Amino acid sequence: MNMGNKIQEIRKKNKMSQEEFAELFNVSRQTISSWENSKSYPDIETLIKLSDKFDISLDILLKEDKVMIKRIDKERKNYKIIKKILFIVCCILIIAGIIYGIKYASFSKKYDEVKNEIEPKYYQTLKNYKFNKNGRLYTLKVFDNVKFIAGSQEMPSKKDRVLHFYAQFLYAYIDNDDSTIEIIFNDFNKFYLSKNLKDKDKTIVFSVDDLKEKNRNNLEIISKKIDYDQSKLEEVINQGYKIYNDLYSCKLCK
Repeated sequence: MNMGNKIQEIRKKNKMSQEEFAELFNVSRQTISSWENSKSYPDIETLIKLSDKFDISLDILLKEDKVMIKRIDKERKNYKIIKKILFIVCCILIIAGIIYGIKYASFSKKYDEVKNEIEPKYYQTLKNYKFNKNGRLYTLKVFDNVKFIAGSQEMPSKKDRVLHFYAQFLYAYIDNDDSTIEIIFNDFNKFYLSKNLKDKDKTIVFSVDDLKEKNRNNLEIISKKIDYDQSKLEEVINQGYKIYNDLYSCKLCK
């Protein structure tokens, strides 16, 4: 007698309809019909439930049903394989989690150290140079026609995984009669310079980027190009480098 016949026999012996039998196992009547016609089989969990419910040992249920026995053997093997795979995956996830936790804890500690260094240092430097605050901008007038401008700064959030200010800029503006010379410091040894005529709308007459790399810091060439005194230009640039370095240098960021 195969498994389907045995299920049918148990159901009829207990005077139950397929609908009533199906309710016991939370399946449809069609599923019971499929079991009884050997078109499909209950899973192992259902077989155990059936065995407990009607006090019939699994040995009797499975006896002589080679198809079901093979299926259970296959499910057991698959279960062992899946269990092993899940164990390996869990181990990998745990190890990855531990590594991430260690790295994040290390980064978090470094982040706090850097934040506690560069933010107070930045604003203290502005204060030392006597920058005047105007909204989110800070302005320092060094000569009658020269001023430096810096913005408000704060560290990005930890989720950005950055250990410095996002935009590290310092601007210098030289009022030169018919034009304005703008110098942008965005590195410790590099700047960009442009000259804008006052009677024209932001027309760039000259930019440092127009020079070849080897001449980028050649102030003689630059001063001639923009028609501005070389010594005065050098003084502004050196002052800009000094302020920039004092604002943005960071021992812990390296």
